[in-house]
Amino acid sequence: MCLGVLACNSEPAATSGPGRVVGALVSPNGAEGAVVLELVGSGLGAISAEEGIALAGVAGDVVRVVVVRERPGRIEFSIQVADLSSPPSVRIVEVAGPDDRLRSGLAGYGIALTPVRSAR
Repeated sequence: MCLGVLACNSEPAATSGPGRVVGALVSPNGAEGAVVLELVGSGLGAISAEEGIALAGVAGDVVRVVVVRERPGRIEFSIQVADLSSPPSVRIVEVAGPDDRLRSGLAGYGIALTPVRSAR
């Protein structure tokens, strides 16, 4: 089990209220093909991929997300949240490399989260 390194880059103006959180997979291997994540938090809304496709399923308090890129590269996704001061916790479950094969380990992987306030 890997609990990805969670880093929040927060601007002073984007610390609370509704908005979205942009997540990026931090990879020690460069370009990746896909990632499976588990998100836990309240007030989570729509989830989308910055490039590629994001699929999500809910099981209790956990939202499992699969982000797949057509061509390997940086994996980024967005999550709508009710309150930017309470971002979701993120756990990396699996990562697939550019050859679509699962990585043998998750050491060195993490997720960087950046809150973005909704336009008023």
